[in-house]
Amino acid sequence: MGFFLEHDTGTEPIYKVADKIDRYTSSERSGDPWDVARRLAGMVLIWTSSTRRENLLRRSLQAKGSPVPVATAAREHGHPDGPAGEVWSVVTTEPELARRVRLGALPAVIGGTTDNGTPRVLANLTRPTPAAAAADSPPSTRRGTHRARHGHAR
Repeated sequence: MGFFLEHDTGTEPIYKVADKIDRYTSSERSGDPWDVARRLAGMVLIWTSSTRRENLLRRSLQAKGSPVPVATAAREHGHPDGPAGEVWSVVTTEPELARRVRLGALPAVIGGTTDNGTPRVLANLTRPTPAAAAADSPPSTRRGTHRARHGHAR
């Protein structure tokens, strides 16, 4: 399975780091809230500068929600194998899935992958109906409505 690595050096506010997950989910132009996520052939890994930042980021990511599997780790975990070691934890509300695992064990924790390495959770995302896509699109792409939209439900 492939992955996309975000290296958090601690210079940005937590909310900005958490908002980066949106890049792996959708494109504002498509009207499909999961168009990018559906094409990914991996998950997002976020390596943080400290366990304190990692914990704050995990809370922010859990509140945000995303169909894209995300795992976090902190340099402070200090495993002899470094990032390949048992330092990664999937962002989830299920404690048994949030345990620290080696990089190579992540595919099993997120529910496996397809033959081409795509996480099953992404391969199984359905395309929205045109009405659902229009309802979830930003106000600037909807015609005939002037309602302001606050927040995103994913």
